Amino acid sequence: MIGIKPTVIALAITMCAATTSPAGSIQLPQTGQTKCYDSLGTEINCTGTGQDGELRAGVAWTFPRTIINSDGTITDTFTGLIWSRNAQVATGLSWQQAVDYVIALNDQKYLGHNDWRLPNVVELRSLTNFQSSGSGDVWLSTLGFLNTKYGSWWSSTSSANNPASAWLVDMSGQHMIVGKTLLRSVLPVRTNAEISGTIRLPKTGQTSCYDNLGLTDCAGTGQDGDLQMGEPWPYPRFTVNDQTISDNLTGLMWSKTSTPDVADPWNYRMTWQNAIDYVKLLNAQIYLGYSDWRLPNIYELDSLNDMSQPNLGLWLRSQGFPPVWDTYWSSTSVVTTGYTNYAYSFSSAGSVMARAKDQLIFMRPVRGGRISIGKLEINPRAINFGEQENGTRSNSPQVISLSNSGNYDLKISQITVMDSQNFLLNVSGPQPCNSIDTTIAPGDFCTFGISFTPSILGTLSSYITISSNESSSPKVVQVSGVGINHPSISINNFAQKSQINSKRDAYFDIFIENTGGEPFTNVDVRDEQCDHFSEIDHVGDNVFDPGEKWHYRCIKYKVIYDQVNTATVKATTSTGVSRTGYAVATVKVDHAAQCDPTLYTNLCDQKGQLVTGSYTLSKKELETFKCKPGAKEEDLKNGDRVCSETVVVGEESTGCLGRCGPGCNDSIFSWNIQERYTQECLNHDLCVRATDKNSAPWNGGGPCEDEFNDAEEGYTICGPTCP
Repeated sequence: MIGIKPTVIALAITMCAATTSPAGSIQLPQTGQTKCYDSLGTEINCTGTGQDGELRAGVAWTFPRTIINSDGTITDTFTGLIWSRNAQVATGLSWQQAVDYVIALNDQKYLGHNDWRLPNVVELRSLTNFQSSGSGDVWLSTLGFLNTKYGSWWSSTSSANNPASAWLVDMSGQHMIVGKTLLRSVLPVRTNAEISGTIRLPKTGQTSCYDNLGLTDCAGTGQDGDLQMGEPWPYPRFTVNDQTISDNLTGLMWSKTSTPDVADPWNYRMTWQNAIDYVKLLNAQIYLGYSDWRLPNIYELDSLNDMSQPNLGLWLRSQGFPPVWDTYWSSTSVVTTGYTNYAYSFSSAGSVMARAKDQLIFMRPVRGGRISIGKLEINPRAINFGEQENGTRSNSPQVISLSNSGNYDLKISQITVMDSQNFLLNVSGPQPCNSIDTTIAPGDFCTFGISFTPSILGTLSSYITISSNESSSPKVVQVSGVGINHPSISINNFAQKSQINSKRDAYFDIFIENTGGEPFTNVDVRDEQCDHFSEIDHVGDNVFDPGEKWHYRCIKYKVIYDQVNTATVKATTSTGVSRTGYAVATVKVDHAAQCDPTLYTNLCDQKGQLVTGSYTLSKKELETFKCKPGAKEEDLKNGDRVCSETVVVGEESTGCLGRCGPGCNDSIFSWNIQERYTQECLNHDLCVRATDKNSAPWNGGGPCEDEFNDAEEGYTICGPTCP
């Protein structure tokens, strides 16, 4: 994981009782926008922007979107609507002429059908692609429509506020109220009960019909109020919660206020980018108990329209909304060439218009509905490491799992920890996240670890920030721990001693030091292999204070074999906190000194052979065995003995010189005779031959008993080798 220390912004967290979003009787479609743009209109990476192109709220479009029929019609597989393939069936018509023209088409059974209608504003708007870079004609051509030159089309929906006006849809994304005398185009639509789309478009809300002067009888007019096409609205349309309003038609949840705790909302109009950033701030604060607020896309804002109302703002207020102010930002950018620094807005009159992103208007956050990106689930959301000694890392990292509970891919762009001095991110867990970008498929997960290494005393806390393409990004995991300064011990290994004489004792030293900040009240140092264990310079009380050094010694008696000793040091404070350490030392016996290759080289060269003849002891050999040839007993002193200077070997002797065993080729032993020669065996054999005394302990010992013991031990220590 590569983390960057971000700027820390302290946020007050406001919590209230959580209210779930309603399911909604219909689902809004996506706008089609898949890219993101900055305030200047430059395309940018969508991750973490909170824009429409990133979140893609709504139901994804079908593919292929349309089917071209042989009868001159096009079926929209997404909405189930059937359109005339000729997008300009008639042009240059006023609104009333357009309505009458479609009635005439039915009389003529246009394209073989007599159930054509002028589409209402919701139906006509459903053809808009908010990612189309042209003015709408390119997109309509892509769908298979013909005669798609730039234009705008009449809907069957009148303005309830001004009967002399009606709703006009511009395929670049705007729809607005214009005078009915304006001359525009006609694109008729029909439905087939046997054909249904992926989504169901709602009614516009209009239930009345209008001529240029006002209300008129609906029967046979073909107006929106006459046909009332679409899914009916639930009753009540809205459920008013404590601080939110739930739309029972769309499943969206709206904040009652757009700028919390602001006395004068007019002072909090903002640019488009500031509106998006403000929603991120609300999520960081877990505003009203939720962290998945977003700036609504243009379809979501437009879903608040009720075409039966002469004053939309007053109607929304009657439904539980606070005063509706002027115009509101959507998260949907304008992509028409030359206008990419614009975004779509929704006015209190219900119009959708493009506005420059640097203008100051209002915003209202929304949540719920269907988001076409993954949904990030984090487990756990908080980690407390407890107490950890300063400068030491927690034994094992805590594993954090990131899972995708949504229906679309989730992109994790960055994982950072604010305090990287005391908390360290690392690769860990059963399925580690990638270090840079991670894509988590629906139902899948990835993991990472966090460890705690306090550098100072006291309580430490920080945040892990997880950035993704989710609307509520970034999300945080709280981490905390306490840096403590428990006592610690420093241990020096045993001193390594080489034991030359196997008859002597060996000793080993261990030194411990309290390098922590608290005293130990109990110190236990032990080595089960020691024959004697003692304290050397520790006197006084049994409190092992900070900075003190204690010295212990392990004594081994008559060391014969090489061995490894392990001492265990366990120190405990008065509060029961313990520290355990180990010291290891190797005891070595100097085999080279016991198996000196300079003696009896000529005999070692003949080991395993029957040597006939005599062997004359050298001066060094005579001194070794305190051999005094020809001396008188009364002249002997200091263990000197009378012995022969010449030793008989070979067939004239009792066996092979230098063997450890009863004979040259005794069948009792499974190993070859030449494998039983050692320096000590040779010494013993020469001593026996020189003194003519049997030295076996079971024969009462004798002048060569030491040599016998050395031979017995030397054979084991040196191994079956004559140096």
